[in-house]
Amino acid sequence: MKAMQTLFAYHQCTDANSNLGLEEIDEEFSPDLNSMDAPDHDKLKSDIEQAKKIYSSNLTGIALEDDTPVSIEAQNKANAVFELFNKRCRDDFDHLSKQLGFCIFQQYTVCKCGGRPLGVELEWL
Repeated sequence: MKAMQTLFAYHQCTDANSNLGLEEIDEEFSPDLNSMDAPDHDKLKSDIEQAKKIYSSNLTGIALEDDTPVSIEAQNKANAVFELFNKRCRDDFDHLSKQLGFCIFQQYTVCKCGGRPLGVELEWL
């Protein structure tokens, strides 16, 4: 039961990490309202679309068509967000696997000790 909960939690974490990446792309290419220059909304919108296409391509592993023009800023941001996605997923995996490992260890020691709580003279094999 705990293993299924952990798998579900990991799936939820990867979905959340993916959505965080999309939000970071939106924030990166949002207009700077404090700037003295007028923002180029068409370029910002184009960069957002390009970066999201590259990011989703990285997530799915499906390559983009070669004739798709891509700005350097969109490419760099999409790659940085994808690296951050991978880091977050690794961190979530490590955390959840440690929790699952501790639960298995706890169940084993309770069964081995005849129902006594942890830390009470464990009888190891």
